[in-house]
Amino acid sequence: MTTMQFRILNLLGVLCAAMILTGLVLGRTNGALNESVSLTQNRFQPQFNEAQQKYGTLQNLAIRVAHGGQTNAVLKEILTKLDLQVTLPSEGQKK
Repeated sequence: MTTMQFRILNLLGVLCAAMILTGLVLGRTNGALNESVSLTQNRFQPQFNEAQQKYGTLQNLAIRVAHGGQTNAVLKEILTKLDLQVTLPSEGQKK
């Protein structure tokens, strides 16, 4: 084995060791971040669920106002004022 081959082999060994250490550090960091995300998600999950329930209720309310807005000028004005666009299920077109 020549001196050049020995140096190349040592360099490759150092690079492999550095990659192994980097993998270990990144693995630990990834685990810590996953735990942090899990804790945050568990902390705010009730709020997400509540918002999802309210979204459905508000969407139904907007559809009912849009139906009423077809015959009632005040309701139609509310939709226009709030710049709401509702797709009515019976007609399939945006109002």
